[in-house]
Amino acid sequence: MLFLTKTGKFGAVTIMGTLVSVLCFLMGQSWIAIPFGILFGFLADLIFRAGGYKSWKYTVPGYCVFTEWVIGSMLPMWIMRDTFFEVYRSNIAECCNYFLFIEKGKVLWSDGWNRISRERLGRFFFP
Repeated sequence: MLFLTKTGKFGAVTIMGTLVSVLCFLMGQSWIAIPFGILFGFLADLIFRAGGYKSWKYTVPGYCVFTEWVIGSMLPMWIMRDTFFEVYRSNIAECCNYFLFIEKGKVLWSDGWNRISRERLGRFFFP
């Protein structure tokens, strides 16, 4: 609310949505988050402007619309599930030499990429 009352200009929320989604893209999420950040930031800006950037009645729905940009980050996981998880399956041996597993309340360490580790990871990611 403070952000809206201080700026009070159209486009501030759109810029914020764009910056947040670009930052998420730079940290490894899908590029699809960027158009979602721009779109939902713009729609939230329209709602905020309708309330004059001060009306609580318009601020709450505007914020709800703005937070929907996160859907863009998760969309590939829902729509392209096999492709999305294949990237993790194919690269996991390169990324991790040791795995931490918790089974029945006990912490177990695996010492590398062996058959037992692959089975545990398979059960963990794909129950």
